[in-house]
Amino acid sequence: MVHQSTQMSKRVGCMIVGAQKCGTTSLIEYLSRHPCVCSHEQTEFTYFLGQEQYEWGYERAFDTYFDHCPEDREIFGKHVMVMYSDEAVNRLHKHNPGCQVVILLRDPVERAYSAFWHARRIGEETLERFEEALAAEQQRIQNDGWEARRQCAYVQNGLYHEPVSHVLNTFGDKNVLVFTSEELLSRPREVCSEVFEHCGMKEHRVNTAPKMNTSKRARSELLARGQAWLLDPGNPLKRILRRVLPVRFLQRVSRLLRSANETSFDRPAMNPETRRSLVEAFRPHNQKLSRLIDKDLSAWSGMGESDRKTIS
Repeated sequence: MVHQSTQMSKRVGCMIVGAQKCGTTSLIEYLSRHPCVCSHEQTEFTYFLGQEQYEWGYERAFDTYFDHCPEDREIFGKHVMVMYSDEAVNRLHKHNPGCQVVILLRDPVERAYSAFWHARRIGEETLERFEEALAAEQQRIQNDGWEARRQCAYVQNGLYHEPVSHVLNTFGDKNVLVFTSEELLSRPREVCSEVFEHCGMKEHRVNTAPKMNTSKRARSELLARGQAWLLDPGNPLKRILRRVLPVRFLQRVSRLLRSANETSFDRPAMNPETRRSLVEAFRPHNQKLSRLIDKDLSAWSGMGESDRKTIS
């Protein structure tokens, strides 16, 4: 199906491609406060990762996500799973080879634990214990594929070296910025300024408060699982709804339903033995990543408990 846009669709000029549970929601909100930037209202810009949306074409995606943007604004997008998909990265490059790509990375041990509780919150995780989910991860991916189980790929999504390397090789060092979550927490304005400078934009001192994403849980996990089932890309009912109702309307209803089913949550501390095991599993991968991006990552998994709680 060919979709005709009512205006010239500007290319995405800057894209945050990962990683999940690393502070990307805060970062895109901060960047969007620049007077020359416009981003999507939806949590994620799914065009490059979603097969159906990609087949519909960028004109339709632009109308769904960016039709509120003035013509003189730079288009910024975010999807935390793009960097894990070589196909999605290649699609982004085909869309705009000069796109400025931003990657935000977090201690993979902390990221995995945060992702587990996030998956419980949105109904993607049915197991109650983190250790059970870790034990089930490889079999789940082997049976269903990463695409279907990406929300529950707690260890695999923390193996950053290979996906970051692919992004760097595809776009080149000059078009890619890599930050850690600790950098965003300690100097958010400086991180934003680096992104603006990288994009060739005028300096602007953005407001970097308040925190954009906090820990929550589902009031009813049964309702959360039902919504997750309905939103599954392979669900034929979802495909029918997307063909008869505006995508933006469906996304707005989905956000409202999820928000109504959420409540604040102080998650329990991770089992110390589980933490030690994950630290050792990730150590060689973190060392390779450190050399690749030329950043000292020795503090990962060495932070105090109070520091770990500052990113949800």
